[in-house]
Amino acid sequence: KELSGVSREYDDITRELKLADDRANKAGNDAKHFESLLREEQAKMVNLVNAKKALENEVRTLSVKIEEIESTAVASSKRTIQKMEIRITELETMIDSEKKTHSVTMTELHKREKYIKELLLQ
Repeated sequence: KELSGVSREYDDITRELKLADDRANKAGNDAKHFESLLREEQAKMVNLVNAKKALENEVRTLSVKIEEIESTAVASSKRTIQKMEIRITELETMIDSEKKTHSVTMTELHKREKYIKELLLQ
């Protein structure tokens, strides 16, 4: 009887050890799986951080380019406006000169018309 009791205890202990070993193996496999998932997420995080830094640098670079383009455009516009103002002044001077010439011409025309009328009346 003692042998059968010891044999039963041995079988029970063997079963418990097998179950404990199975649980340990499952826990080890789960740990490996979660470690793999953690590494993947960490790699994704590193990639996202690098992408963010790259985009921030690109934004800074583009902002500088925009400022340069805007300042160049403003300077160019000012030069164009100055040239147009100079041309307007030139044209106004020409118009004034033409008005004076026209006035002198009209005065001369009236004098000549008057002279012609006087000649015709004689």
